[in-house]
Amino acid sequence: MLVAGAVAVVALNATVFSAAQPVKQYLKALANGDGATAMELSQAYLTDEDGEPVDSGDNPRGVSTALLDGQPLIDTQAGLGEPTIEVDSDAEIPAEFRRDDLHQTVVRLSYDQQQDPTLFVVDRHGRDWLVFDRWQMHPLPLHEVHVASDGFPAGSRIDHPTGTINSAEVPLLGEASEQHLSTPVATFVPAQLTVDYHGTYVAADQSVTHTLTDNTPPSADQTQTLELDLELTEQVTEKVQEEVSQELTHCTDQQVLQPSGCPFGYSTVNRVDPDSIEWSLLESPEVMYTDEPGSPGIERIEAIAQLEVDETDVGTGEQSRTEYQQPFMLEANLRLTPEHIEVTPHWQ
Repeated sequence: MLVAGAVAVVALNATVFSAAQPVKQYLKALANGDGATAMELSQAYLTDEDGEPVDSGDNPRGVSTALLDGQPLIDTQAGLGEPTIEVDSDAEIPAEFRRDDLHQTVVRLSYDQQQDPTLFVVDRHGRDWLVFDRWQMHPLPLHEVHVASDGFPAGSRIDHPTGTINSAEVPLLGEASEQHLSTPVATFVPAQLTVDYHGTYVAADQSVTHTLTDNTPPSADQTQTLELDLELTEQVTEKVQEEVSQELTHCTDQQVLQPSGCPFGYSTVNRVDPDSIEWSLLESPEVMYTDEPGSPGIERIEAIAQLEVDETDVGTGEQSRTEYQQPFMLEANLRLTPEHIEVTPHWQ
């Protein structure tokens, strides 16, 4: 009877009361978007500017907590896959988590698609009924990420550009001293984060996905930075083409061979019927931009003017309908922010 009881105790300590159990509960809470339970199980905490823990409920640096609950939290786990969880009793306890007054062990978490495992330290806080181990996750720091986006034009702060990390909205321009860094965003570990941004005139060329697996307490200067490359959207070109075409209407509306103050014209020795003169743009102007990150400009604009006119040969009197095309270039000043644009075409 005693032997059977001892076997049962060993079995329960290896399963229900295993060191891996609180980690499994923590991962379940993350997957369910239950941030409160995940915080309680992991005893998670934010840090101050020196990397030191702050009191529960305090957030002196205004770190975003948007990823710590609900659907945004669920999204951090959705792409990780099914984990393998193992108790590694022989693993060395990281110095940052070591407590000489506690019996500690390591729980190793790994995913098929990644090589670096996530290590959790669990502490044994005595036994229940003198036989069942009582394990608790060692307090974990909440990790912080920034989104770096160097491609924002000057003056973009007026638009308060907001990107997304998974489904959570994140202001992409922080304090004035951090022109191209987002507000810091706290996250549990492990996490898979997908960053994206779409403004009207400035957007990310593609989303960026990063997986966090290392839950070792970071130092104050080790905030994870996610780089987001920005580019001008198609709406910029459409707006430039619209403004250029509109500016050139005062040229194409003139029923003369040499429109006044315009970058194109036509010369002929033949007689023409003034009422037959029809200027137009053959196609939408082509816009070339300067390649200066954070300071977009227009290098040149190329277009083709088309003239249709009835001519009479002065020698033979023969009449014909002439179609003439003239390529030309012009310049334009461009000022824009993610949600505002100003285009001023000009030519010699």
